[in-house]
Amino acid sequence: MTILLGIAALILATGIGIILVRRNTKQSLPLNTDVYNRTLENQVIERTAELIHINEQLELEIAERKITELALKEQKEILQTTFENIPGMLCFYNANMEVQLINSAFEKTLGWSLAEIREFDIMAQCYPDPDYRASVMEFMMRADSTWRDIQLKTRNGNSLFTSWANVRLPNGSIVGIGKDITERKQTEEELRESKRFIERIANASPNLWYIYDHIEKRNVYANREIAAVLGYTPQQMQGMGAALLPTIVHPDDLARFPEHLNKWKTATDDDILEIEYRIRNAQGEWRTLLTRETVFERTVDGTVKQVIGTSTDISDVYDELRLRKRIEEALRQSALREKAIAHVLQRMRKTLDIETIFSATTEELRHVINCDRVAIYRFNPDWSGEFVSESVADGWIPLIVEQKNDFSLKEDAVEDENCIIKILDIENDSVQDTYLQETRGGAYSQGVNYRVTQDIYNAGFTPCYLNLLERFQVRAYIIVPIFYGNQLWGLLATYQNSAPRCWSESQISAVVQIGVQLGIALQQAQLLQHTQQQAVALELALDELKRTQSQLIQTEKMSSLGQMVAGIAHEINNPVSFIYGNLTPARDYFQDLLSLIELYQQSYPEPTPEIEQLESEIEVNFLVEDWQKLIDSIQIGAERIRQIVLSLRNFSRLDEKELKAVDIHEGIDNTLLILQHRLKAQGNYPEIKVIKNYGQLPRVSCYASQLNQVFMNLLSNAIDALQEDSEAPSHESEVIPTITIHTDVTHQNTSPNSGSCLLNSHFVVVRIADNGAGMSEAVKQKIFDPFFTTKPVGSGTGLGLSISYQIVVEKHKGQLSCSSALGKGTEFIVKIPARGSL
Repeated sequence: MTILLGIAALILATGIGIILVRRNTKQSLPLNTDVYNRTLENQVIERTAELIHINEQLELEIAERKITELALKEQKEILQTTFENIPGMLCFYNANMEVQLINSAFEKTLGWSLAEIREFDIMAQCYPDPDYRASVMEFMMRADSTWRDIQLKTRNGNSLFTSWANVRLPNGSIVGIGKDITERKQTEEELRESKRFIERIANASPNLWYIYDHIEKRNVYANREIAAVLGYTPQQMQGMGAALLPTIVHPDDLARFPEHLNKWKTATDDDILEIEYRIRNAQGEWRTLLTRETVFERTVDGTVKQVIGTSTDISDVYDELRLRKRIEEALRQSALREKAIAHVLQRMRKTLDIETIFSATTEELRHVINCDRVAIYRFNPDWSGEFVSESVADGWIPLIVEQKNDFSLKEDAVEDENCIIKILDIENDSVQDTYLQETRGGAYSQGVNYRVTQDIYNAGFTPCYLNLLERFQVRAYIIVPIFYGNQLWGLLATYQNSAPRCWSESQISAVVQIGVQLGIALQQAQLLQHTQQQAVALELALDELKRTQSQLIQTEKMSSLGQMVAGIAHEINNPVSFIYGNLTPARDYFQDLLSLIELYQQSYPEPTPEIEQLESEIEVNFLVEDWQKLIDSIQIGAERIRQIVLSLRNFSRLDEKELKAVDIHEGIDNTLLILQHRLKAQGNYPEIKVIKNYGQLPRVSCYASQLNQVFMNLLSNAIDALQEDSEAPSHESEVIPTITIHTDVTHQNTSPNSGSCLLNSHFVVVRIADNGAGMSEAVKQKIFDPFFTTKPVGSGTGLGLSISYQIVVEKHKGQLSCSSALGKGTEFIVKIPARGSL
């Protein structure tokens, strides 16, 4: 705007000067010259009106720009409000793990403010254990957008369970996204423990466990021990419904049941009621049971609906003390086993990383069962498979490692084509199990809960299968399926290598439980991965939207500005060309008139009084001398205007949208010419000195208009920095504000992954440096971020350097970097591949 007003003022001043001169000589010129002057004055007036109209249009565009800047400000405030009020924790930190910014949720949850965090090592406060702290820091520095559950200490010493994901930003800093999941963890634990409590006790106990519904008069649950002792399956007992007691209870004992049932009307939840009765098993034998029951569920009005009971078969018990000791020992062993299994499940719940779950599960289960090896086998889509995790005791060969090292295992395991497993090809840890492939998982896909072998040599296996098991060093095993929903995912194998083993029911039950939990863990891990992928996709979409928005705004702005500049340059060029073209005839005409006057003076040496008076008034000698100076000034002004018009047209380059070989120095000089008015001293701002150290540069194929935009942004920022520094209280007046521009060609070996399309290529380097106040490291890390600006509100949009970075890096496959320190000025370095050099 300032440039355009200056040009208009110059043209107006030039036009007015011409009008004044012509008015002063008006009376001495012929009549046709007066007509010519009036015509010229009318043209100047018309052009002035056009320039005023253009000025009004520019003011309208400035008003529209202010509206756009206000909208950007409002958007920035919305983003800031969202950041502060988002319910999750946000923490920005640099590559040195130094916290840069936190939101309100972070401060409220952990109890520390940003100022306090910067005064001490927050990692040591939150993670007192050094090993755990190192693990957390390694996870944070990885910044791979994966989620991980982390336990930490707050300011008041409380222990919190949190879930964190870390994302690395383009400038190298990292943002941590966290949420407090303590309450969720506690709730999940309570629900799981509540749900499995009865089943764990029931299935691990040697007693008979059941749940009986008094209202429906039927069994709704029975453990496996009932089937072992009485011969009835849980399904058979549930199928008897209301006829259960009359069918299996001895008639003499059945008469005592009404009295027993009547006691539940007044029983409390803490009461335990006992009853002893005889029951007929599936073989028709009578067995005596001692039953203890307690309330399990009530209706809304408080009536006992279901009771849970445990029955002990005392038919063969001869000694009450022996019975009690056996029960106590069984309960003790069951409690120890349940505690160990609970420990396994607890380790599984500490993370949703499936590899960590597999590793922890195999290790813990091997110690609980006290076996030689535990392995997890995963099916491939073609029902071949691979071992994905393994825990093995000392003294035994780790199968996964051995399979990778022993190439003899890449042979047919057997020659018998009827063998269950025909080929053992362990490359990529794969076992081709043709039986499981042909049957799509075999019996495990058909509902079998487990397979147990106490001794492979007494199980009737074929020699080929024995040969394979011997290679695996297996003597006895428990194998249970792992289901992902309804789909058979893999197998959990528990091996005894040293000797045959008689697996107990509780051990089998423990392996089955772990297999079920692994299936649940797989679903949870898959759900977490899907959620994380969606979160990352949304975040990438948001970043792309922001970048596209900034590009659209800047592209539209520069397109409009370029068209306007080119149009104004064209309009100015016409009258300037007219003025410039008439200067030579004007000199000639004046010289002719001067010769005529001299001839009159020679012919009439004695002028009349009127002529003498007029000569005195108009100062003829001064007029003749000053006329040459006036014409020279007009010519200099016209040439200056023509140079400015040429620079404006070259800067806009509307006709050069594609790659074109251009002179980089010409683009820089055109930009400096446009910014010349800002380099001059104005008010409190001293003149800014420009030092140009130009090297020998080839013509470079580039997008000239966009590259000029980069130079305009960098030079404008340098001028702003120097002017801001001149206003600072500590500014030293003897320091001359200076911008140094250095150009050169350099050779650089670029990495194939660096983003450059050339290897071992030459680069044109442009360095634009100022001796201003410089910037801090924190500011330098953000200068290329969209919408980031250090200027006051309304003075900048924060898009200039971001757009410049995209033009240099993405459009030209080059590099744009910044070197700055407080008190030492700032230098921007532009590197453009010198491809297509002419």
